[in-house]
Amino acid sequence: MESVSTTSTTTSTTTTTTTQGICENPQNNGNGFCDDNNNVPECNYDGGDCCGSCVNKEYCSTCACLDGGSSNSFANNLNFIGNGFCDDGLNNAECQFDGGDCCGPSVNTNFCTLCTCKSSGW
Repeated sequence: MESVSTTSTTTSTTTTTTTQGICENPQNNGNGFCDDNNNVPECNYDGGDCCGSCVNKEYCSTCACLDGGSSNSFANNLNFIGNGFCDDGLNNAECQFDGGDCCGPSVNTNFCTLCTCKSSGW
């Protein structure tokens, strides 16, 4: 008896679509929160929100400073910490919980949406 061998080859193709050249959420640039999706050249690297000593990492996973340390970010303006106004973007451990501006009996909520006291130390 003669043995016959057959070989079958399957080829698959994968197509990847990117949204290069588009800023998906321009309203989130420079808001004090690092957003990975906006941390691209088309979004001016999230307005610098992913750079500096006071980066709010609540909405990012990579959280990398890709623009070399832009100083135009809200989070890079340390003058807003402890200025008497609660700022959601600065209300995190890296920014000393906005210097306690979101805590206490008379919180100024003109510049926040959540306006939550996150630290009991104030």
